[in-house]
Amino acid sequence: MARMGQKMHNIRYVDTDNILMNPQTLSLMIAENKSVVAPMLDSQTAYSNYWCGITPQYFPTKHRHRRGCYPVPMVHSTFLLDLRKEGVKKLAFHPPHPDYSWPFDDIIAFAFSCRVSALNSSDIKQLGVDLLPGYYDPFSGRTLTKGEVGCFLSHYNIWKEMVDLQLERAVVFEDDVRFQGNFKKRLLRLMEEIDLVELDWDLIYLGRKQVNPTQEQPVENVRNLVEAGYSYWTLSYVISLQGATKLLNAEPLSKMVPIDEFLPLMYDKHPNEKYKQHFPNRNLQVFSTHPLLVFPCHYAGDPEWVSDTETSTLWDDDSVRTDWRGSHKTLKGSSSSAGLQSPISRDEL
Repeated sequence: MARMGQKMHNIRYVDTDNILMNPQTLSLMIAENKSVVAPMLDSQTAYSNYWCGITPQYFPTKHRHRRGCYPVPMVHSTFLLDLRKEGVKKLAFHPPHPDYSWPFDDIIAFAFSCRVSALNSSDIKQLGVDLLPGYYDPFSGRTLTKGEVGCFLSHYNIWKEMVDLQLERAVVFEDDVRFQGNFKKRLLRLMEEIDLVELDWDLIYLGRKQVNPTQEQPVENVRNLVEAGYSYWTLSYVISLQGATKLLNAEPLSKMVPIDEFLPLMYDKHPNEKYKQHFPNRNLQVFSTHPLLVFPCHYAGDPEWVSDTETSTLWDDDSVRTDWRGSHKTLKGSSSSAGLQSPISRDEL
């Protein structure tokens, strides 16, 4: 979109079966000043030309109950690129990015290309993200990865959405999980029993990796529920509005650790006393289903296993690459480290 002899500033993609009725659509997209921006198209189904994640945001946006320009994991069919923005010229449908390891799909390949091109260390710092002083991965000795930052921000945005919309509770799933049989029935029964005994709770793990299972106590008068101990992974959990508020009030972006280290800090089960000093209100009420209701699709080292958090680069250095082999917390049967992990945990996830 430039005159002859001038450099092109923008390029717009429109599928042949997409119809734009508003003549101001292009002007509105340009005015957003985004690297990649798309109009939300109407559809007769539950689907549109974007994906908002499995979060409370999707249908309010789809049905236009909330309006504005919001970050989403993926857009397709009709969108605008600003070629003047840093990193946009690296975006591609094909060939996929070298780190792309899934079966080829042009939409997913492009979304992955956007993700790895857009998030650099300066972008992260502009979001107000900073590392918790003294934090290092307990196994590899590295600091945060960009994948861990992205994962944390995904959870953080859900908590923020809950508070903004005053949602009483929400169920959160990461995108690489499988469900125990009769998942919905078991979860509904559990929540009914919790409500019946009026349990004071903020967060209930549905899928995680136990570190010391023998130290967890069952909850009285509620079947299949225990008081959660130090845990890895945030595969799935139920969170209350009270819990989301507590997590946001901790202001975790300015002292970030991986999400599965932050939660145990907030319910005072983390073994590192120095980290705890940065979070004085460690009163999150956290429980876990037992047995678990959600599990990973794959484990570290499996042929089809992929990790956005481990296979990444350091949060503040785009040139230092990381991989899963340094951090044994990703393994199905992690070995003990500094006396923090029981060998029994190998049998749980």
